[in-house]
Amino acid sequence: MDGEVVGATPPGVTGGGADALTGLAFLLVPDSVAYQAILGVLAEEPECSRTAAEVAEALGADRAIVESRLVELVGWGDVSRSAEVRTVAEYRAGAVRFGLSELGGRVWREVCRTSVTAAPEPVTEPVDREGLLELARRFDECSDAEAVALYAATIGLPTPLPGPGTFDTEAHDGFTDVGTSGNHESRAHHAGDDQSPTRDAGRGETFARPGRGPDTAAGPQPDPMPLKRFRSPPPSVELQGACADLARRRLSSSAFVLLVGLVGRALARTSPGSDGYVADESCGLELQLLHSPGSSTSLFGVDGTLTLDGFKLRLSVLPAEDPGAL
Repeated sequence: MDGEVVGATPPGVTGGGADALTGLAFLLVPDSVAYQAILGVLAEEPECSRTAAEVAEALGADRAIVESRLVELVGWGDVSRSAEVRTVAEYRAGAVRFGLSELGGRVWREVCRTSVTAAPEPVTEPVDREGLLELARRFDECSDAEAVALYAATIGLPTPLPGPGTFDTEAHDGFTDVGTSGNHESRAHHAGDDQSPTRDAGRGETFARPGRGPDTAAGPQPDPMPLKRFRSPPPSVELQGACADLARRRLSSSAFVLLVGLVGRALARTSPGSDGYVADESCGLELQLLHSPGSSTSLFGVDGTLTLDGFKLRLSVLPAEDPGAL
């Protein structure tokens, strides 16, 4: 560059203007690991300089050996050396401080990057796709209790025991567990349920299990009735069941889409100040939009809420046709 003297270094600092390729020399010497350890210590606080004694203490190495290697790193341009002192004792001892040079910082970052890239595949593999798919499949095949236990085992938590505070999930999810499931215990029962098995008071011990006689072998037993998965009803059936209390129901995504479609068709048949009506035999529903200035109707779905201003909505099931009618 203009005005720059090749090979010149700032006053009090040596090695800062060394050739970039020379900065890689420490990788080719027999004691390369030792030089990298020294650079690693200096890179912990790049803005601060250290004495040879401080670096040796951090590495647990001999001070004289560390100082000689620091001098070599200065010659290669990776480390800068200055006579900066911070205490009277350092001044009297003529302490020299060493710090990571700009070139050394770039070289060290590249060394760290390439060492990670060259690491074995299990270290650098971002995602074990096959393992995740297998774990997802196992979760999908589990009952609620088994899924909780599998999750706890996966992340190293103790397996939760059933107790008085266990949440009863049977009324809130789409699964029904008939009998027992694997070697896990049945779900929590209501405190007043006379049919619930007994257990050791206050200790959350294992529930009594049906079908386990004195001659039954210990260990996991096959399920007499495996877990049954019940699918959600068709959207038309869900809407038919929600006609009476539509304003208080939160519909599934598919049922909400069907309802919004009916509303859109009814709106398309309205004119300013008039009502709208649509009947769909394929889903067995009829929908009326009653013009009502100043009022609004809200429809709730798991994905959001639709508000109709100026209309009241009435949803009902189409009457069944008389098979004997002409």
